[in-house]
Amino acid sequence: MLSFLRKNAGTWLIKVLLGAIVLVFIFWGVGSFRERGEGWAAKIDGEPISYEQYNQTYTQMVEYYRKAYGQQFNDDLVKMLNLRQKALDQVIDRQLLLREADRRGILVTDEELSDTVRNMDVFQEDGLFSAKRYKSVLAANRLTPEIFEASQRDMIRIEKLQKLLTSELDVSEPEIQQWFAWRHAKTKVAYVRIQPEHLENVVIEEAEIKAYYDAHPQEFRIEEKRSVRYVEFPASRYVSKVQVSDEDIREAYESHPKEFEKPKTVEARHILFRVAKDASDADVEKARQKAMDVLKQAKEGKDFAELAKKYSDDPAKANGGYLGAFKKEDMVAPFSEKAFSMEPGTISDPVRTPYGWHLIKVEKVHEAHQQTLEEATPAIREKLQKERAADEAMNAAMAFSQKALHTQGFQKAAEAEGLTILHTDSFDRSGPKGVANAARFGETAFSLEAEGVSDAVALDNGTFIVMQVTHIDPEHLAEFDTVREKAKTLARKAKQNQEASKMAEDILKSLKDGKSFADIATSKAIIKGETDFFEKNAAISDIGFEPVINHTAFTLSETKRYPDTALKGENGYYVIGFLGKQAGGLEGYEKQKESIRSFLLNQKQSALMEGFLEELKRKSDIQVGKQMFS
Repeated sequence: MLSFLRKNAGTWLIKVLLGAIVLVFIFWGVGSFRERGEGWAAKIDGEPISYEQYNQTYTQMVEYYRKAYGQQFNDDLVKMLNLRQKALDQVIDRQLLLREADRRGILVTDEELSDTVRNMDVFQEDGLFSAKRYKSVLAANRLTPEIFEASQRDMIRIEKLQKLLTSELDVSEPEIQQWFAWRHAKTKVAYVRIQPEHLENVVIEEAEIKAYYDAHPQEFRIEEKRSVRYVEFPASRYVSKVQVSDEDIREAYESHPKEFEKPKTVEARHILFRVAKDASDADVEKARQKAMDVLKQAKEGKDFAELAKKYSDDPAKANGGYLGAFKKEDMVAPFSEKAFSMEPGTISDPVRTPYGWHLIKVEKVHEAHQQTLEEATPAIREKLQKERAADEAMNAAMAFSQKALHTQGFQKAAEAEGLTILHTDSFDRSGPKGVANAARFGETAFSLEAEGVSDAVALDNGTFIVMQVTHIDPEHLAEFDTVREKAKTLARKAKQNQEASKMAEDILKSLKDGKSFADIATSKAIIKGETDFFEKNAAISDIGFEPVINHTAFTLSETKRYPDTALKGENGYYVIGFLGKQAGGLEGYEKQKESIRSFLLNQKQSALMEGFLEELKRKSDIQVGKQMFS
């Protein structure tokens, strides 16, 4: 069954279900929690949350932040971000909500689970759902449909719970107007900006360079790298060695009859006249008229495939608009409903979908039927051969791993079996270039000790490998002489920033003591000016987008003309002074009213759900496993 990660999940759902990484779509495998000696990470009223559930969530978070921070990511950052606690909080929150959904009898039907998969971007090609892409995305992320769909079923149940709890929340017109007026209030400031990079008289001494290097070791660390050697066990090597009997095929056929139920499919061509999502009514009508003109040509006898090549805005135009055979759920509803109501050889009137207008020509209709054993035999035989060949490859890899670990050693075990040993260059945690599934390759390599031998590791395309770490270049501090120029640049920049900060504070003090902005002398490093009136979270004239300046400016008034301290912006150090405010009006209110209503409603929903979670926690006996943070 097809399923998907719910699109447009609310802020609160994102935090609860996927934390900060909802869009990453990563599902890393984890070892059995039993290896930790304790089978649970936490218990809610005696009901365990497995260590494996926790570890999967934690691993997702770590991988997300590793990619975000790159070489700066290390154990200290993990501790600073408190990722272990965040992961634990997340799995506990999720389980509390699922328990509440159970208590309220909230279920998800199979139809609900699969209904909107065709709208999930990650499973689409050229704007249309692709069953092939669905399978490949799951396989690439080491997911089976069963695991993926079970996770999504839980996700939908939690979303249903949220809707149930928040269904009576509303936002009043005065609330929307008040927020709109607040959001569109304006302020104006005078400013002085000190640009550190133009403080050219700042001189850096050799001792200061070395002192900076010593004080900021994290800026000069070189990430750990590893090299491995490995042998491959591709499933294709074992296909000829496996046997599939007629009895095996019959048993598979009779054991899984639903697999051989062939739903109705339609073979069709189409011509797409694409319409932008935000297109005006006039543009929509213009595209429809174009479709009608082409339809007229088709009805007059012109070849539909040639018309598609000439007029279609879809990549399938190269094949004359041919879409192949598809099931009803493979296409967006208006398209599939029309196509499945047509007879072979007929051409539709223009059909409107989110992508534009379509002309559809149905070429063949394949009615739903149950495949006979004879019809299903070739596919069953191929499937069983691949599965058994993969099993043989895995068994061979596991056997080799045991020999390399316990008896012969890696080199002799490979020589005994006539296996080619492959070698990598040095690589970081992202894995070596040019190998299949580099991320998993790197993950495995970095989980081993020096000269450690892995278990059988599944890569892509049914290939297993066994690797041995041959060299570890530990994360280390670069020698000073090799990074002296970098240290010099950074030390000078830091000193320039210190000087600019001091200058800004001195200017601020002088303004508070009675000087005016007109009294401040300018230079290449010091510029000053006055802004136009600007709104909250907007770019500021002559300054640009500087969030800290924008935020602070709206705290100033006639009674507090200057901030408490100088401000560090993206482009230097600032001193600002209040010049005036304008109340927000209601111009443009009607156009934004509904989006503001949605935003404020989402805030209310988030606050309600966070409070609801806290209440669930208060009423529950939550225990944390003893080994969680040891």
